Amino acid sequence: MTALEPEAGPPVALDWLAVGAPVDTAPPGEPGDVLEFGHRHEQTIAAAVWNIFHPLSFTPAGVHVIESTGEPLLGVVTYPAAGHVRIEFSAPCSGVAYLS
Repeated sequence: MTALEPEAGPPVALDWLAVGAPVDTAPPGEPGDVLEFGHRHEQTIAAAVWNIFHPLSFTPAGVHVIESTGEPLLGVVTYPAAGHVRIEFSAPCSGVAYLS
């Protein structure tokens, strides 16, 4: 295998942008819609399967579970239907699940 030698290219000039104090150009607008980007589920009764029904308009890829002892917990996550997350654990547990 032959080693490749880097070739020098043309010089590049970088422009720097000076940032000053913010300028008020218009009054603030009306508040926008509130969007739900996460859901918190509290499981107070220990169970090996948690069925979580949420109002999110998307399938949450981020599912984080914290056991009632404060330790992170791993489970098998499935999505049986829109608005439904199911988490299976090896033993009954309680805690909080965060969906995002």
